[in-house]
Amino acid sequence: MTSAANDAQAPMHFPDPDPGRASGDPASPASPAAALHWQRCFVALTPVRATAERLALASGPGIRAVHPANLHLTLAFIGDLPAELGQEVARTLPSLARPLRCLPLEAIEWWPDSIRPRVLVATFTANDELLALVDHLRTRLAQAGLPTGNAFRAHLTLARASRRITAEAAASAARHADPPTHACFTALTLYATRPDGPAGQYWQAASIPLGEVLAGPDGVARHIP
Repeated sequence: MTSAANDAQAPMHFPDPDPGRASGDPASPASPAAALHWQRCFVALTPVRATAERLALASGPGIRAVHPANLHLTLAFIGDLPAELGQEVARTLPSLARPLRCLPLEAIEWWPDSIRPRVLVATFTANDELLALVDHLRTRLAQAGLPTGNAFRAHLTLARASRRITAEAAASAARHADPPTHACFTALTLYATRPDGPAGQYWQAASIPLGEVLAGPDGVARHIP
């Protein structure tokens, strides 16, 4: 496992939000990073590819599935930020990133409930490392005078329902989900909503690798690509 001292020096990765430009070139005026304000910012865990692929659903009548590339487990919702303040938040992430054990699945369920289905989620049991990460992150944000969102519950949003969804369609979507028994995560990421894209599309302002993925309750470290 990576030591705490080494974690504090974890390299910060700023994904190129504008794939049409060369790495190292100034951000184009149309790229999200060039905006003076970043919209609907939040810090979340990014799942490993295998977890995202298993959690991905197909859209259907009355259901809009979240694209696998946009799946995430939100730790703190901040909201709109000036770009300079967003960059300050990004600089706090390396000191918080730690390897995490994979989280066991609890349920696939509709929120707020199956009678009023709005969001289909996969819920997971939060372990001590995850709860400590959430506490440290939210403490740092609160010290900076920033909001942290609602009470934490470990979940990934899989799909959203239209108001005209039928009970049969909602039940079928939950029934046909084929989630993994555990969800594993690869990075601590600051996301923001793309200002020029459809709802639910995000760009990564900063993403910090967590290091080793501790797979399962046995605590055995296994590298997962």
